[in-house]
Amino acid sequence: MSLHKTLYFANNELERVLIEINIKRIDNEFDKREFMIDTGADRSAMSTTALSLCGYDLDWINANKTPHRAATADNKMLDAYIIRLPEINIGGFRAIKWPFLVY
Repeated sequence: MSLHKTLYFANNELERVLIEINIKRIDNEFDKREFMIDTGADRSAMSTTALSLCGYDLDWINANKTPHRAATADNKMLDAYIIRLPEINIGGFRAIKWPFLVY
């Protein structure tokens, strides 16, 4: 039995590597979203706009966020927070309570 899986990435015109993930919406359906792979990042990031497209409104975000100080690529600090989404699927793998940095 092999534990290896192959993920196929697509380059877009900006030369950013994207992967499709499925995010469980607030209504328990799944939305397909493209996420950029950033090997230098210490956390996956998502905007409040992306969260709202999945049905997570500001009330849900405020009830589920954890404050967090984050460093940018040029070492500037910013106030952000961590949100743990109920479930996402990445390349056939199921991730529960996956943390996203929200800015």
